[in-house]
Amino acid sequence: MLAAVLLAVQLHAIVPEPHNLQLLSFWVAQGAGYFHDEGVDLTLEVPPTPGEVRDLLDKSSAPVAVLPPPIYLEQIAARGPWRLVANLLRNDPINIVVRRSVVAARKIMLQAPVDERLRALRGVRIAVPPGPASRFAALVSAAGLDAAKDFQIVTMMGAEENEAFAQGRVDALFAHTPFLERALVDEDAVIVVNQSAGEVGRVTFKQIHALAVRADFAAKQPKLVSAMVRAIARAERLIHGDRKAAVDAICKAQPSLDRKHVETIVDVYEPAVPATPEVSVDGLRAALALFPANKVPPKLDGIDLRKYVLPRFAHDEAIRSTSERSR
Repeated sequence: MLAAVLLAVQLHAIVPEPHNLQLLSFWVAQGAGYFHDEGVDLTLEVPPTPGEVRDLLDKSSAPVAVLPPPIYLEQIAARGPWRLVANLLRNDPINIVVRRSVVAARKIMLQAPVDERLRALRGVRIAVPPGPASRFAALVSAAGLDAAKDFQIVTMMGAEENEAFAQGRVDALFAHTPFLERALVDEDAVIVVNQSAGEVGRVTFKQIHALAVRADFAAKQPKLVSAMVRAIARAERLIHGDRKAAVDAICKAQPSLDRKHVETIVDVYEPAVPATPEVSVDGLRAALALFPANKVPPKLDGIDLRKYVLPRFAHDEAIRSTSERSR
């Protein structure tokens, strides 16, 4: 173990938010020591606010970053230096949760076909953040519904959702972590439409948050890139195979988080964790199609998208299972 400590390479990694559990594969790899096992120790660089990550990407010399779709698509449109090497999350992390009393009053059967559940929600007061509004509209359209006509949409930021829900100003939320698990654990909500499990297939991502590296770093240090991808692959296997151990790892990486909340979100997001971290051009196109409604999507016309994803690091030879190391 001492030799591993002496040989570990110190790298800086940019992370847009310090506690975002949409990055659970990354936090598991960090908390379980999988990066360290692979000879890499990461020092995180976090901007004051998520929106300031763009400035940090320009100013920092960090060779590694964890990026959400809007940021990496903007980087590609600008012919930036970042290349995606590992997929951290597929399917949508945002779901429809409803007050349990409303579910009972409307006689919503949670095992019913998703179209039936969506129609049973017609007229409900639902909080929808401005960015995901296009995803909500696409989701309900799958049941032949019109978001603006068939729902009482209350537009608000995610941070406002739980208070509005607790005060009874809305009866449903279109919410992702941390607002999702707060509603489920603390506010007597239930998931009525689970997009993290891909219930509406036509409204799905293929890759959401991704581990990215600078192009010159990938060219000069491919073994280190493969090492980090192996750590992510191992974390994704742990999430699917041993949720308690995954929760333990997240709580170690994020000791300020409430364990019950972590347990809940790992249960919800486990189906959204990819089987392998392989990235793809198709994943870029799916992310662009579901670009936030309150932002102008970048133009990718004429850009060879194959240049910006490096799936070779996640191929079988790169993530082949190795003997378990001591944790």
